[in-house]
Amino acid sequence: MNEITISKKKLFTWLLFIILVAGVGFGIYAFRRFIPDRKAKAQPIAAASLTTADGDQLAKKAAVAGAQAFYSVDYQNGKQAWLDQLCAVSTSTGCTMDQNVFVPALWPQLEAAKTSTTVEVSAQEKVLDQVNPLGNVPTQVWKLGIQLSVPWPAQEQPLTSFPALALVMRENGTWKFERFLTEDEAQALEKKAGQP
Repeated sequence: MNEITISKKKLFTWLLFIILVAGVGFGIYAFRRFIPDRKAKAQPIAAASLTTADGDQLAKKAAVAGAQAFYSVDYQNGKQAWLDQLCAVSTSTGCTMDQNVFVPALWPQLEAAKTSTTVEVSAQEKVLDQVNPLGNVPTQVWKLGIQLSVPWPAQEQPLTSFPALALVMRENGTWKFERFLTEDEAQALEKKAGQP
């Protein structure tokens, strides 16, 4: 019988390689989940499904709740309390992004500056209503007015009042906050809205 001997170093190297490949695969999946396919066109929504006043009100409430959870920060309550309030109103994908990207990136600055903010959020208008072609998921984008009690330390210019575009999705029959649109996405949406 022949024995195969594998050193711990080679085993560790292979394990690290497998984890890296899995991470890249997840990154590609996540990227494709948020960026619509260029060939895909927004699908019209059936009149009875989302364009009802009740459906819009629930989507609007989800957008407002997401913004309130995101901008209501008290460093004394800790990072986990902030993350818990975000995940309570977010989609599962939104919560994952909060856990792995947004909260870890922002919390050190918020904690160091001893940030404690309250926020008033007003829904100004629905700017997009479509079915996401990547998962046949109803989505809406809402323009919100954000009024912070104090500016955040991470802001380039210390603002307390500004607009934001919130993406909400229907997950398991309930409208939930997904995330805010980036500046590039907002500009693309604005440009698209200006076309006939």
